[in-house]
Amino acid sequence: GGPAADPMEVAYESVAVIGFWAQAVMFSTGSLVGGIMDRVPRKRLLKWVLCSQSLAVIASCFFLLSASPASISLQGFRQSWLFKLLAASCVLERISALASDVSLE
Repeated sequence: GGPAADPMEVAYESVAVIGFWAQAVMFSTGSLVGGIMDRVPRKRLLKWVLCSQSLAVIASCFFLLSASPASISLQGFRQSWLFKLLAASCVLERISALASDVSLE
C-alpha cells in the first residue's frame, strides 16, 4: 500500500538494510563457518562453497528481476517475501565469498 516510491530510493535503502544484516550475520556466524571449514577437506569445501555462492548470486538476480519497480512502495518491498529471500541469498553469498577466500588461501 501507499504511493509508489522512487525506484532508486527503494534500491538504496534496501541495499543498506541488506548490507547491515549481512555483516551482522557474518560476524555472528564466522566462528561456526570456520569450525566447519576445519573439519571438511578443502577440495570438497571449495566446490561446495563456490557452488553455493554462484547459486546465491543467481537467486539474487532472479529476486531483483521479479520485483516490479513501478509499483513498489518502500515499506511494502521491505515487508514482502521477495525482500526476505533477497536478503537471505545475499547473506549466503557473503558467507560463501568469505569461506572461498579463506579456503583458497
